[in-house]
Amino acid sequence: VFRYKIHVDPSSTTAGFGFALAHLEPFLRWDGQSEEHVVFDLIKRWNPKDFPGSVIRWAPILRELETFADIFRPFEITFDQHQSAEPIQDLAERLQRRNIATRVYEKVATNELNWKRWEVFKTALYQGLIHAPYDSVEQHPYGVDQELKFLQQQNTGSKYPRVDKQDIGPVKTKDMADCVAEATYSLIGN
Repeated sequence: VFRYKIHVDPSSTTAGFGFALAHLEPFLRWDGQSEEHVVFDLIKRWNPKDFPGSVIRWAPILRELETFADIFRPFEITFDQHQSAEPIQDLAERLQRRNIATRVYEKVATNELNWKRWEVFKTALYQGLIHAPYDSVEQHPYGVDQELKFLQQQNTGSKYPRVDKQDIGPVKTKDMADCVAEATYSLIGN
């Protein structure tokens, strides 16, 4: 039985929302030892243009999240801190009514946590511990692979730099990238 994790990265209702669903799975190494890998079951983005009036509506997203929770029974569903209090309460109540024991909460990000999250993700990626499905260009013009390629490290003047999207170029979002980094960090930690 796998432990599933969902992370949602909402933005303003006229910008995209990111989503990732992942679990840990033991893989056998060349030496016969078992090693935990993060396997992404689904990575997606809700785009405003896919909603009436090009404004994202929470109701269909919450229904979709409820369906995923019903199928996968994640141990937790976390949300980025952007205007997510009401959807968190709504989803928690929906899951409670269905007797789905999933913790739903806001993941408050600090500069230190963000930096550690990206360092863990980068290390896991370089070690081959992350597996993800290929993105379909039918859903959006680029996938999480492109978001990850166009990230940049920015100095903040503090101890911890920030990993952020670019303001120019072909990819100016990082919603899905934030979701995969958070899921990886939550599942395998340091």
